[in-house]
Amino acid sequence: MLAQLDDIDGVEGSFVNDDGTVIRLSLRPGADREKVAGAARRVLSQEVGDRVPVRLGGTAGAPAPRGQRWWDRGRLAADAAAEAPAAAAGPWAGWLAALLLACVAALAFLWWRHRGRAAGRNLGIG
Repeated sequence: MLAQLDDIDGVEGSFVNDDGTVIRLSLRPGADREKVAGAARRVLSQEVGDRVPVRLGGTAGAPAPRGQRWWDRGRLAADAAAEAPAAAAGPWAGWLAALLLACVAALAFLWWRHRGRAAGRNLGIG
């Protein structure tokens, strides 16, 4: 969606806060604010059906909501790429690792027990 907002005539860049509730547009010098706002409203209405876009104001350099940062599409893509391997493994990866570790421990115990009995037989104990 940020790519579509960046393609609007007059938009220099678009940004979203951490939880995706606020979008900020940085405009090129001389851009028509009303045209950009209308085009952005159309893009947002098409992309986000369960929310209504509301224009908050035209203050330059508006801060992100408290405790959050602004993300551009390059930063979002880099973050998504970094999280992709963990997400691809899914929630079963931890359980599979634990199961494998339990199997290795069980086999080691059985080998140790068999080795002890075999050693006892060689000594004539068992």
